[in-house]
Formats: sequence, C-alpha cells, structure tokens
Amino acid sequence: MRNTIKTYPVIVALSAATLQLSVAGAQESAERAPVDGKKTEPANVEEVESGAGRNRVLAPVDTIVITGTSLPRRKFDAAYANSTISEPQIEIFAPLSAVDLFGKLAGFGSEPSGGEGGNNVNVRGLPSSSFRFIPVLQDGLPVFQEAQEDFLNADELTRTDLMTDRVEAVRGGTSPIYASNAPGATINLISKKGSRERQGTLRATWGDYGLARFDAQWSGPVADDLLLSMGGFYRVDDGLRPTGFTADKGGQFRINVTRLIPGGEVTLYANRLDDKTAFYLPIPLADPRNPSVSLAHLIDPREGTLASSDFRHVRLRTLNGTPGGTTLDEDLSEGIHSKITTVGGGIDRKFGDGWTVSDKARYTTGSVKFNALFSLTPPEDAAAFLGGQLGRAQAGFGPGLDRLAYVLANTRDPSGARILFDPAATQGLVTQGGWWGVNSRISNFMNDFRLTKSLSGVGPGGHEVTGGIYFSHYTFRQSRLFNTILLETRSRPRALDVLAFDSAGNALGSVTENGFLDYGDNTDLGGRVEGRLWAVYAGDDWKLSDRTTLDVGLRHQRTRQRGYAIGRATQNLGNPQTLADDNVGGPSGIVDNRSEQLSGTAWTLGVNHDFSSRFGAFARYTSSFRTPTFGNIYTGDTQAPAVNSKVKEIEIGTKHRYRNFSAFLTAFWNRFNPLVISTLTVDAGGNLVSTNFISDTENYGVELEGSWRPNPRFELFGNMTLQNPRYKNLSALGSGPPISGVEGNQVRRIPKILASITPTLNFTAFGHTGKAYATISHQGQKFVDSNNTTKLPGYTTLDAGLIYNWSPNLRFQLMGSNLTNKIGLTEGNPRTDSIAGQGTSTAIYARPIFGRAIRASLTYSW
Repeated sequence: MRNTIKTYPVIVALSAATLQLSVAGAQESAERAPVDGKKTEPANVEEVESGAGRNRVLAPVDTIVITGTSLPRRKFDAAYANSTISEPQIEIFAPLSAVDLFGKLAGFGSEPSGGEGGNNVNVRGLPSSSFRFIPVLQDGLPVFQEAQEDFLNADELTRTDLMTDRVEAVRGGTSPIYASNAPGATINLISKKGSRERQGTLRATWGDYGLARFDAQWSGPVADDLLLSMGGFYRVDDGLRPTGFTADKGGQFRINVTRLIPGGEVTLYANRLDDKTAFYLPIPLADPRNPSVSLAHLIDPREGTLASSDFRHVRLRTLNGTPGGTTLDEDLSEGIHSKITTVGGGIDRKFGDGWTVSDKARYTTGSVKFNALFSLTPPEDAAAFLGGQLGRAQAGFGPGLDRLAYVLANTRDPSGARILFDPAATQGLVTQGGWWGVNSRISNFMNDFRLTKSLSGVGPGGHEVTGGIYFSHYTFRQSRLFNTILLETRSRPRALDVLAFDSAGNALGSVTENGFLDYGDNTDLGGRVEGRLWAVYAGDDWKLSDRTTLDVGLRHQRTRQRGYAIGRATQNLGNPQTLADDNVGGPSGIVDNRSEQLSGTAWTLGVNHDFSSRFGAFARYTSSFRTPTFGNIYTGDTQAPAVNSKVKEIEIGTKHRYRNFSAFLTAFWNRFNPLVISTLTVDAGGNLVSTNFISDTENYGVELEGSWRPNPRFELFGNMTLQNPRYKNLSALGSGPPISGVEGNQVRRIPKILASITPTLNFTAFGHTGKAYATISHQGQKFVDSNNTTKLPGYTTLDAGLIYNWSPNLRFQLMGSNLTNKIGLTEGNPRTDSIAGQGTSTAIYARPIFGRAIRASLTYSW
C-alpha cells in the first residue's frame, strides 16, 4: 500500500502537466456543437423529425466512434467490428436493464432475466455468460477494475439514464489493446457533456408493475467557456416479478463540468448511484417426479418468483468465536443494493506539430449488498423429504419421536399456536432455497495517460503513433453467508418448519428454525484482495494511401495482488429445541494469506481498404489474454494456479454505405485456450463449493448489422449473428482426463443464432408528428449444461411502442415489452446442472424472461 500511495503524486503530476484537445468530446455526437463552438457537418447528413424539432443526425456509418481507437474516427473507417446505439435508439428500445440494451448489439447475447442488475451477457461464443471478457467502461474508464466477480457484475455499478449520450462497443479487434482484460469486447457508455446553449429534459414514466420513474437532465454554460451537464433518475416499483414488497427503489445523480481552454478542455465529474433492485433466480417449471406435469398453476413462469415477504426479515446465525455465536438481521428487500461514488476528470489538449495528449483519472468507492433467494435444487417429494430427515431427528430428539410434520414457519393462529401445512396444496412438493447474504466493498484509483503524434515522411503516407500508460490500484473485500431455507412450492412461498412429535402429539423440537435447515453452509466465506495493475500500450495507424490504412497495436500488462481467504469453522450452538444450529458454519478467525503476480501481452494487426466511398473492407488478427479473477485469492480451500486464458481471433469484414442504406458484414473465428471458469457445485456432503474447470473452445460465425431508410416515412435497423461455439475439451482443473461427453458440444448457454430487427414508421396525425415501431428479437436454442443434455429452447419476443409529439417540446411514449407474453428460458440452474444437466431433455428448472410489461412516459424538452 505504501508503494502505491507514493505512486499517486507522480501520476497526478503527470496529469496536471498534460493538456489535450478532447476530440472525443468535440465530436461526441453530431447533435452537439464542437467545443470551439463552430458548427461543422460531414457530407452525409440527413434531417429527421424529433420530439424537440428538427435535428441533423449522422448516417450510421458516419458516426464518430472513440472506443478501441487512439483518436476519434468514423465508424466506416474503423478496421475492426464496432457497433453504436444512439440516444434516439435507446429511447426506442426502452430497455428494462443495461444488459437488455447490450443484447441489441451485434454479436452479443444477453440474459436480462435477473432484474436491473446481476444479469448475464456473452459475446462471440466466449464460454462464459458474464462480463468476464467484456469490461464496461463509462467515458473510457471502468467504474471498477474487475468487470466480473461473484456477486459483483459490471451492470451493478452502472445505469443508463438521460445523461447517457450513446453506447459504443468493440468486438474483438482492438478491444484488448485499449482496455485491460478485454479479449471479447469493450462496451463504453458515453455521457453527455455541457453544451453552449441551455437545454434540458424532464421525463416521467409509469408502468403496470407499480413503476414510477422520474428522469431529468440539464446542460448549458454557467460562465464563459465553462459548461455544465447534470442529471439522473429516481425510480420505485413492485418488480417485474412481484415479490410482496417494494422490489426496486433508488436512483442516480451525475454532474459534469467542462472548462474550454485553447485547443482543448478540462473535465471534472462526480456520480452517485444508490439503487436497490430485486434479483430473480430460476424457478421450478415442472414436477421432477414427472416432468410432463407443469407447475405453472403454482408458479407462473411469466411472473412467478421464490422471493417472498414471508421471509423478508430474518435473523441468520453465524460464528464469532463465542459458544453461542451471533445473529445478523437481514432484509431480503435489500436485493442488490449498490451504493457507489465515482469522481474523476480528464485534461485534454491538442498541441502544434501533430501532438495530442490525453489523461483520464477516476476514483471509485462504495459497496454492493447482495441479498437474494437463490435456487438450490429442484422441488422434492414432501413425504420423501420428511423420510430423509427422520434419522437426523431421531438422533437429535431421542427414541420418543413418533413422526415429523410440516407447519408454517412465520405464521401463527389467533391463539399463537402453530399452523399445520398440508403439502397436498402444492402438489405434494417442497422446495429448498438459498437465503444468501453477500457484502462487497470496493475502492479503485485508475489513470490512463495517452500521447499521440502525427508523423509523415516515414515511409509512404502518414502515421498516427500512440503510446500510453494505464495504472490501477484496487481493493476488494467480500463476506458471504449462505443459508438453506425450506419453502412451499409456489410463487411468493411461505417458509416451512419441520416439527418432531411424540405419539401423544407433543412437540419435541424442530428440525428447522424459522424455516432454516442450515446456517452458513458455504465453504467459501469471502476475503480481501488488494492489487496494482500497470499496462503500457502502443499503436500505429499507418495511412499508406487515401484508401488503405495499416494498423498495429500492442499492450503489455502486469498485475501484483495479495489478500486472503477467510477460514471456515463449524460449531454446534447448543440450542436443544432445534437441529438447525447443530452445524453452523462461519468464520474460524483464521485467514489464508495469498499473493500472485500476473502478466500478459496482447497484440493486433489490421488492414482497412476503401474500394470506393461506398464500399470498404478490413481484415484483422488479434492475440490477447485474460488474467484470472480475484477468486484465486479469496475463494477456494487452496489457491488456484494463476493461468491466463489465451485468445486468438481472426475477423474479415466488409462495409457498405449508400444514401439510404448501410451495412456491416463480419466473419470471425476465435479460439480460447485454456479457459478457466469457476462454477458452484454441490459436493458429496451437500455443501456448495466453487470448482474450477479448464477448457478449450472454438467458434466461427458471421455478424450482420445494417440500417435502411428508403424514404422519410420508414426506416429499418437490426443485426443478426450466426455462430458455432464448440468445446474442444473440458476437465476439472488439475484432475487430468477430460469430462466425458463434452468434446464438440455447443458451449453451454450460448445460442447459435441471435437476431434483432426494428422497423419504424414515421407519421403525421392531427397535425403532429410521431413514430410507431417494433423490435423483434430472437435467441436460438442453447443448453444448460456442457454435456448438451438439457435444452433451453429458442424463443422470439416482440416489443413495440409509439412516440407522439404533442408539441415541439412535449412528447408521449407508450412502450410494451414481450407483448406476446412469450415464455423464454435462460440460465437453467447453474448451481447444480452446469455439467450434466437436469436429467430431462428440456429444462424444468430455469430463469424465464419477464412476461408482458407496459410503460408510458411524458417527456418535456427545451
């Protein structure tokens, strides 16, 4: 820590000594004037109606992109696969979450079925349905260094709102050169900066699931050459799967101050996110005793959930070194509660003689609380479950035990007596769930310094040579407490107790306690990680001629991190009235100190050739890597080997641009060797343990995205991905022979087909303009397991909406998602079936997508 602190003044001094023109800021959007205040427009510009009047917007291929490149460039000129989602498109998509929005990008598959945070996303067949290979940046820097840790996803740290100008994404290509640990893709959320003219937006949104949301954004000058932009949102709702309590509540506020200086700008900003959202887990869909029997009458797959207000407030037992242990009061309605503060700034300036200098710095601190009811095992026959508990109960309560029976755990009759529960009301089934509480605390200082020089006279044409240094110091602390609770099998279930009775009907004690079967039954309790990451990178964009550009990029990264894993102990807390406290797990008071050093090098070589102003092509080879996540330090009985994943990729693309039509077609191939993934599995003792698997995968495919606007009345945009992700082998790390039945199988949870298309009709009615639109999305069949035995069938959803401009300043929007109420299954139950499946051809335990939801909004702009 001392060495890191000594480093900060050096970095800050370097930052303060550099000024650069932020071409990124100057050209952030065609809808905003450059920072020098002069109006400039590219040749290919169209006029379209908007809610606030007529705006001039770029054709999609002429959008200026700043992600994956040393300096801003047109999307058409980029020699790598990239996609953008503009602010008007975000409004049309009206995403229910960030991952819902990311799924509209070419090459990306998404599972936005968990709520607003903690969702899954994948790209180009990478064998991980998470952010492990996809860092999410906000204005060029991550909010936190690690994009994917257990119970800490990148989408839990960011939200989109009216301060979001657009989304940019780079798939493969230069992604691992300009971002750390980004072999799959980089997603960059670009924020709005201050404008020279005062403008603002207010929006109120209501939904049929108790949603009330208010967004606001304002920008303008506050003094000469001092521009301000600020905004955010506040939202409350009952949840897309009603839980019986307020599911989502909170918001975000952001402020951005830009000072214009000769040839550049200085930017300071602050963000505060304080938002809690429900996290939805897989639910039982069919009776495991007879999978042909649906449980939809008990748990509606469109809106059912195992979360419930019946066990919202609980007291969880754990260890603290005393004979009786201690208890923690927890609240299920906390859900995923992110409290994140981010401050930072950038100094940009363009000097003479072709020099451009940039520096960005950011500090993040905060916490993420993660309380949720997790799926553990499929429902069980209620009578068989009691039979399985009988021996344990006889050992605990003696030979006088006659029978076991179910009672409601948290409800009494008017006299205070226990209420018997008959499982026949729930098809003779009971369910075990995981009442899990996880607390994560993070802090991160990062700095990205970049220097670019335009050169000529070194060979034919000209060069843009870039060199950069990236530094990140981070801390991560996590504590976990997993507990098993017994539930009736229905939506918003009640917790159950199992009581032991003698032959006279007297209660001898309880197998459970307030519904809990076990406390602290997880082997990984968390720990702490502190690390420093240094990366140096360089690139050369060599413009050989007016039509041909060759580029090369290199990034070398070194990481040193240390920390510990919390040791686990078990203890009988001594309450003779219950068996639930007989084997309570918790911290032992001993920690396992660990450290590791990691390094890796990524490089890329690409060429772009414009055959004409309407047609271009590019080709690229990239070799990259992914270092292990923090789990090597703070989880596992022993430290896992530090093995980098090596990623090789080839892509060849063509670009087409006409007055009313543009398209990008990219063919790609990639190989991952070896990929190390961590999966929660149940061991022979019934404990949840984290097991590391190692595999090779290979994928090839084609991505197509385009837009068509034959006339001012109609436009169409969308994308499609066809791919074939396959395992080359899969084995438990260190076990030797591969797991059988996996070679050549489709990578689990990755579909072969992804598609999204959005037609839009612009119209005039009653003297006012508007647009009607629909988005049709399709995900192909995938599997819950590596053995490919249990399917998640493909599905197609329909979203649609209407925007009507009541005046130049006021517009109304009506939005409907999944209007056909399609049941689409995602995820399966990753805690139990990721290797061998569920023993059925189609998943009977999965996390369905959300059912139909209707929202309406009023937006006032000036």
